[in-house]
Amino acid sequence: MTHDEMIAVITHHKNGGKLEFRDQRFPEFKEWGRCLEPNFNFIDCEYRIKPEPMVIFAEVSYITGELLRASVDPMFHLRDNTTIKKFIEEL
Repeated sequence: MTHDEMIAVITHHKNGGKLEFRDQRFPEFKEWGRCLEPNFNFIDCEYRIKPEPMVIFAEVSYITGELLRASVDPMFHLRDNTTIKKFIEEL
C-alpha cells in the first residue's frame, strides 16, 4: 500500500468507518475479512475501506414472478401487473 492509501484507511477508521483486511502471509486465503480492532500491521496485512452494499431494484411480474428487468435506479418505469423489489447484496 502507498502512504496515501494507508492514511486513507486509518483516517476512515478514526472517523468510525468499517474496514476489511486480509493476511498477506497466507496467500491461499484471498477473501477479505472483517477488521473490528485493527493493529495496522501494514507489513503482513492488507487493509481496505469496506465497500458499501450494492442496492439493486428489480421489476417483477406479480402474476408469474418473472424478473422483467433490474436497475440500480429505483425510479425506472413500472408496467401493468408488476412490482418493484429491492435487493441488497453485501460485498
